[in-house]
Amino acid sequence: MVFLVRGEVTILVGGMRVTAGRLSLALTAASCAGLALAAGRGHLGALSENVSDTEEAMAAALAAGGEYKLHLTPHYAIVYSGATEIAKARGALLERGYNAFFTFLKHLGFELDGPPHKLTVIVFDEEEQFLAYRRADGLAGPADPRLVLQGYYRANTNRSVFFNQTKGRAFTQAREAFERLAATLERIPGPPETEIVVTTPDGAQKTTKQEAARQLQELADELAERFNEENQEVTLHEGAHQLAFNTGLQTRERSYPFWVTEGLACMFETPSSKTTFSAYSLNAARMNDYHRAKQEGRLLGARRLLSAEELPADRMPEAYAEAWSLFFYLLKRQPRELRAYLHELTRRQPAGDPHAGKPDELELFTRHFGADLAEFQQRWDRFMDRLMATNQ
Repeated sequence: MVFLVRGEVTILVGGMRVTAGRLSLALTAASCAGLALAAGRGHLGALSENVSDTEEAMAAALAAGGEYKLHLTPHYAIVYSGATEIAKARGALLERGYNAFFTFLKHLGFELDGPPHKLTVIVFDEEEQFLAYRRADGLAGPADPRLVLQGYYRANTNRSVFFNQTKGRAFTQAREAFERLAATLERIPGPPETEIVVTTPDGAQKTTKQEAARQLQELADELAERFNEENQEVTLHEGAHQLAFNTGLQTRERSYPFWVTEGLACMFETPSSKTTFSAYSLNAARMNDYHRAKQEGRLLGARRLLSAEELPADRMPEAYAEAWSLFFYLLKRQPRELRAYLHELTRRQPAGDPHAGKPDELELFTRHFGADLAEFQQRWDRFMDRLMATNQ
């Protein structure tokens, strides 16, 4: 939505542009200083033996600056800065993810034990603390400058690391932009009923200062809710990575196709309070990313997705959506084959074994899901077309 406010306004800040007494602010996902966040997930790091390291995590967090406390849940040790309520909410969410993960494993036919110790999680209150810790952890930021790394699971430390996105730069900049526009509306002479002009993609419309302020507040509330959802989605995504690598479904000694590792984690990003939290729930955000990528001709396709060792940085949002789509399709349409495929991955030779050759990902996939990859692509495409048609 674009607001064009008539009045005596002189201001030039951030995403706001002033021309001839008009102020315009484009309130779109692209201009709200960071709403294009959904695919900025962390990548797995180097592989090592499992460690239980709450004390080491506390020391590492302290090195990033700030004061830290410890919150314990049945399955997690959460080192955190900031409000205790935030840590408790994050812990409760992780426990929901834990339960959903093991329910998913049981339904898929895996009987795996839980981790023998509490899993370590670090939650920073400030983004700068998170960035300092990330640098000390040896992780660079996303190659695509449009993306923000919101959290990650690091296999060599066996920790998941997050920050409170509602205090991050992206949200702060967007909130301040809303506040500046609200202040500008207030400065326009006249009572709340004063007429102004609002332009949207549908054209210019007359409204009042009062109504424009109401709409602006509604958009600000939607933005805050979206960032809260991002906090939840990232927590559950990285939490799924941590559980996969602490239950034996995946191990640090083996390599895995990108679509398996990330597609699996994307299955747990949907903690809607309106439905039962389950890996079988539709991930609407990933589906929409997939739909947009298809319309723009940016999908990788089965052959490239299955065999790629590295994916282009400018295709990461699409690759995550496509990985989710493939995993979701197989879970819904070929669950027995998916179970057998994942079982075979658990028996794969360790990556460092000098006698282990390079895995032939295409051969393994077609052996389980059908030799004709072109025909498989057609079935997958039809499934997604129907899914998008019934959920738009």
